Amino acid sequence: MTAFDVSPIFRPVLDSAAEYRREWGTIEASIEELIDDVELLQLKLEEKSLALTESQQQLADEREQLNLERTENRRLLQLLEQQDARLSETLTELRRLSCEQHQLQEALVMAAESSLVVSEDVRESQSHALSTSSAAAAELASELKEVRKLLEEQAARHNDVPAVIVPSPNASQSMPAANAPAAAAAEESANNNPVVNSVMAQFAKLQKDVAQRKKRR
Repeated sequence: MTAFDVSPIFRPVLDSAAEYRREWGTIEASIEELIDDVELLQLKLEEKSLALTESQQQLADEREQLNLERTENRRLLQLLEQQDARLSETLTELRRLSCEQHQLQEALVMAAESSLVVSEDVRESQSHALSTSSAAAAELASELKEVRKLLEEQAARHNDVPAVIVPSPNASQSMPAANAPAAAAAEESANNNPVVNSVMAQFAKLQKDVAQRKKRR
């Protein structure tokens, strides 16, 4: 039976069925397209999921690195605070040492000035002592010449006794036995002479001063 043999009664039914078939074909094509779109979306979702997983892993790594950096920063901050404290202590110590150095320099300057003053005083004392000693020695030499001249004159008066250069307590022992009376007389006369006594006293004082200077050196 063909389409031309169908009863006119069933013609609308057949037309409706044909229309349904066409629409169903359109629906099937749309479903296939939708399935393709869903599969494509699924692939994209999988890619997005992988990318999201990688991003989460990267974010976790970055978070861990950030925690490590924070820990390192805290440690460096503590070290910086310690270094700052040590620097402050060092600066305080340097200020103290600078103050002590300044005081020491002032003390050294004062000591140097005092040393110069003392050296000048010592130099003046030595110069004065030297001039005094030179004057005393010159005076003593002059008086010794006078004593020598006096002793020579006194010795010449007693039996032409040879002149005695320096009076000595042992002079009577060094002379010959024949001249002993004359020497004794000359020595007694010299002891009674005020010039001789003054010369001997100055000579003893000079010897004492020389001995004291030797002890100080």
